[in-house]
Amino acid sequence: MRIFSRSVFIYIIQYFLVILVVAATTILLWILREFLNLRVIGLMYLLPVVLSARLWGLGPGILTALSSFLSLNYFFTPPLYTFVVHSPQDLLALFVFLIVAIVISQLLAQDQKSIAAATAREREATQLYELNLALGGLQDNQSIAQTLAEKIQETFFCERVEVVLKNNSEGDSIICASPDALIAPQKETDLIVPLITTREQQGIVNIWRNASPFSKSEKRLLSTITGQGALAIDRAKLVQTENRAKVLEESDHLKSTLLSLVSHELRSPLVTIKASISSLNSGTIDWDSEARRDLLEAVEEETDDLNQLVGNLLDMSRIEIGALKPQKKGIL
Repeated sequence: MRIFSRSVFIYIIQYFLVILVVAATTILLWILREFLNLRVIGLMYLLPVVLSARLWGLGPGILTALSSFLSLNYFFTPPLYTFVVHSPQDLLALFVFLIVAIVISQLLAQDQKSIAAATAREREATQLYELNLALGGLQDNQSIAQTLAEKIQETFFCERVEVVLKNNSEGDSIICASPDALIAPQKETDLIVPLITTREQQGIVNIWRNASPFSKSEKRLLSTITGQGALAIDRAKLVQTENRAKVLEESDHLKSTLLSLVSHELRSPLVTIKASISSLNSGTIDWDSEARRDLLEAVEEETDDLNQLVGNLLDMSRIEIGALKPQKKGIL
């Protein structure tokens, strides 16, 4: 409502300025009427038409054309101070002036709209470029959602923006609000925009705005911005999936290396134990000899090492599945 009242006030000011411009032109031409003929005066009245249409658009331009037409007829076309025209040529000249003034207003207003549209497209391209730069280096959903909320609030002057991402890695929703909105508004959302890619819906964007409703061009730009945000979230998920795949690949490689090392470590004590038992069973060694005691000690030591190695492997398995959590202690 406040934005609407402001727009009406601006339109009133523009039309009031149109009347002032035409009045000022009429006063100036009235002062110089002895030095100018009717044709020159009609051409001079085209100047405020061009000025109004160029500055304020079609409506003020047409009002300027009509005001200039009436002023030219009333103050400078015989008989003066009346809207009656006796001469057919003067009447034709007045209507030609009116047609030319209206055509000029339309052409200038169309040119102004084209310039405004080109400026709006340039601004949109700049905003999308800045958004892509901001999202390009982000790889976590929390940062992407926060950046997206800030950009939407900055672009559309929103009261509050919430980006809700569903089905994250922890199974919960991520909610990021624009930084200037610390307290959630009491009213319902003015607009809800889904974050959709070709694969799936990544979440939604809730928008509160006290200004006028979103125009078609604003909705189009908002759709493009949310589409870029959804693609960034999708890209982050792909990067996370790729990183997990690399971690799993490295883990498999480490497991293969560890298995090779463990196989070697298991083989060495088993060979020693096997050789010692074979020597003891051969019957060539006296049971009271020093060699027998050495063989038994070797079997005991290798068995202890083998037991410790198996225990370490079991602990590693428990750590991997989460059944055993190591405690880190500083070394004094």
